Amino acid sequence: MNLKTVVIIGSTGSIGRQTIEALEKINANERLLEITGIAANRSDLFIRQLEHLRPKGYSFGKELTNSDVYYYEDPSQLIEALQPDICVVASSGSQTLRFTVAALKHSSRVCLANKESLVMAGSLIKKIAKKNNTMIIPVDSEHSSVFQLIQGERLEDIAKIYITASGGALRDWPVEKQKEATVEDVLKHPNWNMGKKITVDSATLFNKGLEVIEAVEFFELEKEQIKTILSFSSYIHALALFKDGSIKLHAGKPNMVIPIAYSLTYPQRLLRDGDVELELNKLNLKPMDISKFPALKMAYEVLEGDISERITYNASNEVAVQLFLEREIAFTDIFKIVRKAIDKTDKVRIEEIDDIIEYNENVKKKTKEKWRGY
Repeated sequence: MNLKTVVIIGSTGSIGRQTIEALEKINANERLLEITGIAANRSDLFIRQLEHLRPKGYSFGKELTNSDVYYYEDPSQLIEALQPDICVVASSGSQTLRFTVAALKHSSRVCLANKESLVMAGSLIKKIAKKNNTMIIPVDSEHSSVFQLIQGERLEDIAKIYITASGGALRDWPVEKQKEATVEDVLKHPNWNMGKKITVDSATLFNKGLEVIEAVEFFELEKEQIKTILSFSSYIHALALFKDGSIKLHAGKPNMVIPIAYSLTYPQRLLRDGDVELELNKLNLKPMDISKFPALKMAYEVLEGDISERITYNASNEVAVQLFLEREIAFTDIFKIVRKAIDKTDKVRIEEIDDIIEYNENVKKKTKEKWRGY
């Protein structure tokens, strides 16, 4: 493998930090990957990353006067200027869609950790990737697992794909008690150490709803073929059930460094972990009670509608999660806000990426303005 250049968008977030860790582990024996650019919002950690990594360029909330690394106002400009071999889109939120588009246009490989890009603009994203001959490799543990499970398989031979869920911090809470859950309760994820937004989404299972939509888009399967199942240990990430009765499963430690490293070096596996073992006691699965997780039910509903409903599902959830984290609403109000937003969705003609970005911002604005009336 020749030396590849890498730009990381969202370098200070959970995925961004673990991407740097994966890169350093891959480079331990031979320098194969070089970080040439990083981008993030405001964070003291970013300044330390600049000093440690010494990239060619960076994008930040503002230009840093004490750095001699070249500054770009916008991550999209950073990507266009550096033209990296690999761009890791690790930032969260719908605003990342613009960065994903830039990465697809100016990189040969996009390691995509941002669910929202495919949820909001799946067909357009794939069209841009095809036009620019850019490979998209999923970073999410579940989608990385599905990606690996179906390598060498024909889509017409697949009966169902199961993506697993931990159930989040409130998985053992009775539904009637969830209204009392505090921010602290919700952020205590039993298996993963993630950012606040994704941890809340893990408890509501909106993250799983987004992943269902993403899987339909990414793997071009029917929504009826995508199922969810509980893996309390987060050791099994996905299963593929084939029409001949065969079952393949993909399992591994709940450590994002593993799928990140695979996305960077595919089709090779260049990460080396000295602590590799089979944990048979964690190969446990449980059926999913979808009635307990209205976010999942809504995800399947919006798959039957048009793209405006998918955008609304994602955008209204972003607003609702922020309101919960700011302690303005109860945990269960997240479901109510998204339900109302979907029911009031204005179906509009969407043809371009700019249409999606504008519609997304309008939904977020309306949701913020009207939530008290819900």
